Amino acid sequence: MGSASNRRIKIMVCVVGALVLCGSCGEVLASPSTPDNAALLYYQACLARSGLPLPWGLARAHDENHLAEETKLLSGNEYRLVIDLTMAGTRIRKCDWGLWVSGRWTPDGALGHGPESLGRVLAAQATILAMNGQYSEAIEIIAALRRLSRHIGDDTYVMWASSFTEDYQTFGVAQYLLCRMPADADRLKSLESELAEDRQWQPSNTLMKWYDMQVASLQASMALHSDWRQALRTELEAYRMREGDTAEKLIESATAPKQVFDHVRQVYKRFVDSVIAVLESDESYHAKHKQIVQLKDELVADMEAGDAIILVAGPIGFVEPYYRLHINELALAHAVQAAIPIYRIKATTGRLPPTLPAGLPKDPYSSQDFDYHVTDEGFSLTCRAPAIDWGQENNPRRFVFEAAE
Repeated sequence: MGSASNRRIKIMVCVVGALVLCGSCGEVLASPSTPDNAALLYYQACLARSGLPLPWGLARAHDENHLAEETKLLSGNEYRLVIDLTMAGTRIRKCDWGLWVSGRWTPDGALGHGPESLGRVLAAQATILAMNGQYSEAIEIIAALRRLSRHIGDDTYVMWASSFTEDYQTFGVAQYLLCRMPADADRLKSLESELAEDRQWQPSNTLMKWYDMQVASLQASMALHSDWRQALRTELEAYRMREGDTAEKLIESATAPKQVFDHVRQVYKRFVDSVIAVLESDESYHAKHKQIVQLKDELVADMEAGDAIILVAGPIGFVEPYYRLHINELALAHAVQAAIPIYRIKATTGRLPPTLPAGLPKDPYSSQDFDYHVTDEGFSLTCRAPAIDWGQENNPRRFVFEAAE
């Protein structure tokens, strides 16, 4: 009885997801045999994966017995469906998640980290393929992971973080593949083409998207109240704002909520413009991070002083990790991108180059070339400046690559 009930619930959720997606396009389509929206397949894959144990993949790649167990797990019919749906989704160009906001529903709460779990499944599958010597098939999965990352997008911070995680997993799997795969010019060229571009990063657009989504959610909550002033006061009370603060005075003097949001947008846009100026400057990674934290702290001080900008505190708090995590991901991505030409030299000459070739992607922490060393097992690429949030172990970060024969 319980199993039948679970199936009915899953079917209902799938139907609701499809209606939400189709509703965002202005019409309801009757289950097309060939969807033109990848999200329809991803939602089905998430439903198929729910209740199944998540594979470990790279986290236990050193344990071949464990990977053998995961091979058996992922080859089962249930996981084959998840993999097939996800792979099919990555081959569709369009991906519209159908996000909408109401007073009782927010995008992050509905979408959550579901697509991220699909990436974890693909990453585990690629790891197993690489371990078993199926290198071309592993490269195909790596290409799909990159497409999935782009499909997830950056409409909310949670979605951006999920997209970031997918790309980080992609380059982690690629590093594992390079260590296992004998240097082969054709396969290396194929892998290089899939990993050539850095992950799309458009901070001015992304940071404003997060603001717009926060405001849309706030406005939807306000719609549940008959008095918009009381609705905004309720929001301010959640942040423990005091009576007589400038935010409350602004609300009382405004003739419409638009005046309040115009002020909030002006303050937020000024903050974002200052952050972008820092990011586009020639300052070092550490200097940029310090300035971004300072800008955020100044705005937090304004919040504590009673400014209405506190209504969009969420997006402001996301700005610092947005930059820091981006640089962390770039370090791994650039190390893998730089490693591929080194392997290609080995494929041509039979040996690793004694020095780092010119023109390779750089260490993003220092904006300099990686420190390159040939080792007994292969070679290493080490960053020349430490990461802010990496602790003392392996910091500056060192990326190790084995040269399989």
